[in-house]
This record gives sequence, structure tokens and C-alpha cells, in this order.
Amino acid sequence: MKITVVWDNTEQTLIRFDFNGRWSFDDFFEATRTAHGMIEARTHQKPVATLLNFNKYPVTTGNLISFAQRGIAHKHAQTAVVILVTENSFIEAIRKTLVKVYPTVGSSFLQANTLDQGRIVALQHLANLQTG
Repeated sequence: MKITVVWDNTEQTLIRFDFNGRWSFDDFFEATRTAHGMIEARTHQKPVATLLNFNKYPVTTGNLISFAQRGIAHKHAQTAVVILVTENSFIEAIRKTLVKVYPTVGSSFLQANTLDQGRIVALQHLANLQTG
């Protein structure tokens, strides 16, 4: 599979998309359907953080702005935050542009350079939801 979707923690509050090789928007939306099914199958309703692990294969062909807009519009209702895991400055520039165009998504559409950093940011975000 070009994009694999797995739980990243045993609590099933971190879900990770690993992008492998050349992928398309259709691949992403198929992976999104898989993730939605995984979220729905959980035995609890806690919020979820999504880690989009682009570090190996960050870019695909097509309009990335349109892709990101569609992705934001179709995120699962229990998804509290999406973390782009990449050191790619182009992807980060797209994220910053989207946050300017859609300021309401700014606090729930973040970026981290490494997967470990992404996990920390995601877990902090989820903890903040419970405390305040």
C-alpha cells in the first residue's frame, strides 16, 4: 500500500499515515476512509490526533493546496489535530498559506520535523483539550 494507516499508541488516540513511494490523492482518500473506519471501531470516543508522516515521500503530483483543502474538509469529527511530519519547507509553506486562508484551522493543523516531535505535539494538544 502506498499509504499505510496504523495506530501509533495503544490508547488509540494517535493515528499515523505513513507515505511510501509515489502516492496519489486517490491513495490518500482511500487511506482516510481506512482511518475513519479505525476511529469508528474503537471502544471509546476520545479525540484523535493524526500524524501525516511525509518524511520519506512528501510530494505528489497535482494541486497540493486543493488536496489540503479537501483533506481538512473531510477529517473525522473526532480528529482534534493534524500534524504534518516533514522537514520539507515547501509542505510547511503550504500549511502556513492554508492557516492564513482558513484561520480557524490554525491551532488544529500543525507541523513537526520528526515523528517523535509530532507525537509530543499531538499528545500535548490532546492533553490540553482535557484540561481546558
